[in-house]
Amino acid sequence: MSLPGKKRVFEDDIGSDGKKLKCDHEVKSTAGDEDHVATTTRAGVEAHADAHRLQETDVGITEFVGQHAGFTGVIKQRYSDFVVTEIDVEGRLASLDSTELPKEENHLPKLEEVLDTDTISKLKCLSDFLEDSMSTPPVEIDMETFDKERRRIVHELVRSSFHNLESNTEERDGRKTIVVSRSKGGQKGFHGKTYKFQKGIRQSWPAFRGNYTHFTLYKENVDTIESVNIIAKYLGMKPGAFAYAGVKDKRAKTFQRVSVYRTEAIKLLNLNKRLRNMLIGNIGYFKDALKLGDLSGNRFQIVLRNVKGSPETIDKALSSLCEIGFLNYYGMQRFGTTSVPTHAIGLALLKGDWKLAVELILKPRPGDDDNTSECRKLWFETEDAKKAFALLKRKNSNEGNLLRGLQSHGTKDLVNALNFIPRNMRLMYIHSYQSYLWNRIVSKRVNKYGLETIEGDLVSKAEDEIYVDEGEVQDNETVQEGKRKFVPASLRSGQSCSIYDTVLPLFGHDVKYPNNEIADWYREFLRQDGLDIDNMRHRVKCYALSGSYRRIIVRPKTVHWSLLRYDDPKISLIRTNYDSLNGEVKAENDSNNEGEFQAVQLEFSLPSSSYATMALREILRIDTSSAFQSNLNQTIN
Repeated sequence: MSLPGKKRVFEDDIGSDGKKLKCDHEVKSTAGDEDHVATTTRAGVEAHADAHRLQETDVGITEFVGQHAGFTGVIKQRYSDFVVTEIDVEGRLASLDSTELPKEENHLPKLEEVLDTDTISKLKCLSDFLEDSMSTPPVEIDMETFDKERRRIVHELVRSSFHNLESNTEERDGRKTIVVSRSKGGQKGFHGKTYKFQKGIRQSWPAFRGNYTHFTLYKENVDTIESVNIIAKYLGMKPGAFAYAGVKDKRAKTFQRVSVYRTEAIKLLNLNKRLRNMLIGNIGYFKDALKLGDLSGNRFQIVLRNVKGSPETIDKALSSLCEIGFLNYYGMQRFGTTSVPTHAIGLALLKGDWKLAVELILKPRPGDDDNTSECRKLWFETEDAKKAFALLKRKNSNEGNLLRGLQSHGTKDLVNALNFIPRNMRLMYIHSYQSYLWNRIVSKRVNKYGLETIEGDLVSKAEDEIYVDEGEVQDNETVQEGKRKFVPASLRSGQSCSIYDTVLPLFGHDVKYPNNEIADWYREFLRQDGLDIDNMRHRVKCYALSGSYRRIIVRPKTVHWSLLRYDDPKISLIRTNYDSLNGEVKAENDSNNEGEFQAVQLEFSLPSSSYATMALREILRIDTSSAFQSNLNQTIN
């Protein structure tokens, strides 16, 4: 291993311009290994938590591939400096340019052509009734002389004409009767009371519509899961009724598609009056729901502020990003922002050390709000789950769910106590450790071989191969329907292949490892952390990782950049569709080099599960952790 601070240059691969690619990096690596163990043991994690917040070297991020010098700039000084727009599998951006009802081809007859005036009047009164809807008598429509198709049309007419009514066909006095009542399906009644869907009540839905309502969700400074939880709460539905292709950054402005089963567009649009930092639009009805992974990537619009560097230096750095790319590391978001890394919790779960996992989740740490800090401290001192839970305000947080589980199952059944944390959050912990190990393997490989490909590497030259990143698959059991799990080929002696075709596995019980010494690295790193590469089938099924594959290097597509000057650090430097819908005008920027501060404005597209912050790290050649960026921002200011 090279000494810290020394540079190594590796040559091998042929780039698109016919020139050899080089890997030039400063070796500040822990890729050699002994030190990492301290952060994955009980004492090590506690010492680590007390020492500092997470930095890149703590999660295996150590290497660079470009030869450029880099420059100084602040990432996400404001969350509005980071705009993420989802790209679907057809290459379309998740647009938000309309908050109107979707246009539909309604082939139904008019209401008055099917029902008499008296019945229509009763339905209008029922729909407009403002008192307690539960005391409102239903409207009965005699259907004895109507056939099944005619009854279906009545159901659809009632549903499409009165969005707060529902209907059901019943036998009344031996006659077929459609009974229409106020909706009990999660509608907000008087005084804000929520009514659940009543079993047996027919939820009429027009036959000409698809069964799933798709919409674009815009959000800022809130994560996807929390956004969906809020929308579900307002609609009186369960969050599980909603589906989306991927989770977007919290500290950013993001646009993504979401689907929900048979929900009227008007109900979703009405939420815009109540939602904060969110907007719903571009609604349509489709045959199928979205699935996790139903995207080809994301488009990023990013501003780097307080940039210190010459135009020539900046141009070289961004040209390197276009030509060579960046190491496809899992970014810091994957590992949490506190001093207790999520991958340490994940390792405890994979080892079946349930007590340690509980301790790490509830351990006091700097940076918490006062209430959470007091709750953690109370638990740490007393291990009284009931008192700690009563003190905690955020009952549905991971800490709150775990404390609820500890109240139900005590310390004798920690597996089921941990199950009170939502499944996707528990999987996040183990995927975090999986990502941590992948980062370390990549760092060691690049440290030793640079951009060379070696015999036994796992490769694929196909652009359209489907890589299932297990960390993005919520159920963690099977590949999504219609997709196949990709199995790469081993590079044979004498074969020619590019580093861009090379993949490394995320460990698991159903992956292929490189047919070279890298397989031994996986075995040894796992052994150091108390895991056996030959025994990856966990006794608790939801913690059994099947494994997947990930490209080592990614080159962004359609990269554009420009320099600009500005004086006010509080102004937004990116205009979005959301701003246009709200009639907001972008602040004027001085483009004549007169502004006090310099910024780099850039756009590029990345495949799904690749991190834009890792692309920024490559061009800047600085740590992207929140702790480092915060210190950098204070230093520059």
